[in-house]
Amino acid sequence: EDHKNFRRMDNDLVKEVTVTAFDALLGTSIEIETIDKKTLAVNVPAGIQVGATLCVPGYGMPILNNTSQRGRLYIPVNIKIPTLLTEEQKELLKKARDLC
Repeated sequence: EDHKNFRRMDNDLVKEVTVTAFDALLGTSIEIETIDKKTLAVNVPAGIQVGATLCVPGYGMPILNNTSQRGRLYIPVNIKIPTLLTEEQKELLKKARDLC
């Protein structure tokens, strides 16, 4: 049966998340509600790229005929780029770019 927050791939689950561009650059920890309604802290590493997918073993669906094991939880990471920046924010970003 379809789920509003997860997509199933055999024993694995997929749940997309979105982080800010700043969190993608600097890294962060996000909380994800699992299919079992538990909260899972997941580390998003600094410098994560568009299209990257994180993988957490053991948080997918129970494996048929072996319910002590579970599939993986795949977390594709979307990066939200800010569209409305103040002039001050633009200047700070330009300075940071010039340092690279």
